[in-house]
Amino acid sequence: MMVEGNARSVQVPGNGEGVQELVQAIRTFNGAAERLKGSYRRLKKEVERLNLEIDKKNAELQKNLAEKEKAQDYLRNILESLKTAVIVVDLKGRLTTMNKSAEDLVGVIAEEVMGKRLDVLLKPYLVDPSNSLKEAADGNGHECEIRWKAGEEQCLQIHLITSLMKDSSGRPVGKILLLQDVTNIRRLEDQLHRNNRMAAMGELAVKIAHDVRNSLGSIELIASLLRKELEYDNDKVRLTEHIMVSVRNLDHTIANLLTFTRAPQPKRVEIALASLLEETLEFIRSPLKYSNIRIKKDFEKAELKILGDRKLLQQTFFNVILNAMQSMEGGGELEIFTRTKAVNSSNWRIPPATDCNWEGEQNQWVEIGFRDSGSGIFEEDLPKIFDPFFTKKERGAGLGLAIVHNIVAAHGGLLFVDSIKGKGSLFIISLPLLKT
Repeated sequence: MMVEGNARSVQVPGNGEGVQELVQAIRTFNGAAERLKGSYRRLKKEVERLNLEIDKKNAELQKNLAEKEKAQDYLRNILESLKTAVIVVDLKGRLTTMNKSAEDLVGVIAEEVMGKRLDVLLKPYLVDPSNSLKEAADGNGHECEIRWKAGEEQCLQIHLITSLMKDSSGRPVGKILLLQDVTNIRRLEDQLHRNNRMAAMGELAVKIAHDVRNSLGSIELIASLLRKELEYDNDKVRLTEHIMVSVRNLDHTIANLLTFTRAPQPKRVEIALASLLEETLEFIRSPLKYSNIRIKKDFEKAELKILGDRKLLQQTFFNVILNAMQSMEGGGELEIFTRTKAVNSSNWRIPPATDCNWEGEQNQWVEIGFRDSGSGIFEEDLPKIFDPFFTKKERGAGLGLAIVHNIVAAHGGLLFVDSIKGKGSLFIISLPLLKT
């Protein structure tokens, strides 16, 4: 008997029901194998479809991840490029984020201080830690100014803004602190206020001088007529001459006042700053030695050049040194230093009065500092020391520092003073460096 298989026929000996059952079993097996092959082909196609779908999803996921990473990099670059210091803390006050400007301001590396409490981190830099940190922790949208220690003697004015950080559902998850150094802005605003006061005083002085000069002219005319009438009375002639001399002296004083009220017009030339300072010190060396005042110099090694009027700037340095000498009656030490500083004018609310090009670029300035160990200045007197005729000395007209202010302003510079009564004063004159 013949049995049909997949590939060939098989001779099966014998006959009967057993053979038929075997044939039926083989046919059933062959059918099941064919169905299994079909299922396998369908499964293979489904796996291929799923693989294509997975590849497509993986490609979309990688694209989304790349876009997310690109967005994160973009936001990180924005954060790191901000001149404003940005600090983020969680609800327990622990540091979670700090940009490059914040690192520079605090003087730390962000990775090393992550997770630390903000109050512990900032406390060494705040002049009044208790109040400042309490203000920083209060509420949403809080703004204040804090004094920030930038060294042993110098402090910065820092504008602080605190706001809540919320998640997508609106729940608070932390706080954002924005800190910006507004020291130069405050100095510019102070100088603008001084300029306004100077302008008002100048107008008043011109009006008064005009009226007084008219009266003095009348007095001098009458005195000269009296002199002619009394030419044979020597005693009375001397009196009239005394009147006329006094009138001329008053007229000279008024002329000096008018000269002061007129803004100086610098004749700008290229000046080597260290050389100019050395000339000024040489000019005043004998009085310094006689007053038992030691000079400590700390000048930049690189040659610093500025554009300015040599005589006017020398007069400025002389007046500041003279002011320091007068504050050190029993002798002391006067430190004179120079240092360069980069200033970004785009952060300034008030542009400096200079003919340089200040289109938001990073500019190099030089700071000329005069730090004395004298008697210092009362805090309430600091805003008035550049006003004309303000003086606490028994002698003097109170025009020295006012003239310094006018000359520095005419050169497009800044003038800053920091002083503590009994501990000395620090005067800083900032001028634009000559671009080479």
